[in-house]
Amino acid sequence: MPKPSSTKKVKTIPVPKSIRIDLTGHQYGRLTVLGFAGYRESAPMWKCQCDCGTVADYYRCNLRSGTSTQCVQCRHADLGVRSTTHGQWGSPEYRAWEKVRQSDNVCKRWQSYENFRKDVGPKPSKDHQLSRKVTTSAWKPSNVHWVHRDNVVQQKSNSHLIRFRGRTQTLTAWAREVDLSPAALRSRLESGWTVREALTTEALH
Repeated sequence: MPKPSSTKKVKTIPVPKSIRIDLTGHQYGRLTVLGFAGYRESAPMWKCQCDCGTVADYYRCNLRSGTSTQCVQCRHADLGVRSTTHGQWGSPEYRAWEKVRQSDNVCKRWQSYENFRKDVGPKPSKDHQLSRKVTTSAWKPSNVHWVHRDNVVQQKSNSHLIRFRGRTQTLTAWAREVDLSPAALRSRLESGWTVREALTTEALH
């Protein structure tokens, strides 16, 4: 994608004192950080401009982990080119792979869709989704299975154990301890935050 001659002038928010590192001006792949964009589900967001000129907001953790390196349009264009090698673009398995790759805790083997498809097999039905057996461990062949959606909520509440500073508790127990809602804590973890970041970053009230 061609790089625009200059960055766009967009409205940003003054960086609050609680943000320890100002990312303004930093470059992450094709993305240039224009400024602070506020919070989403208690997670700090940064407004970025892609080399193609598209401006959008991104999670700090996804920028710093390398998960977000370009806008959605450029990403889809790249994926469209790569999909010609396997003809699976848009399939249920391919969409599952795209979602898995948004995490910063994915095994190197699954950088390849072909490897992912070989390991997880076909989606059993439209009512199934790919889930980790141990939610705090990486997305890898030995730690995933297809789960019927009716069992997902029950599985999450029973198996989402988090270990931090030598202690292991359920997500709900940790959320209560750090004064977050379980939904907010889950959102942080699913957005790519590390356990330390998720449990020690103060929520914006």
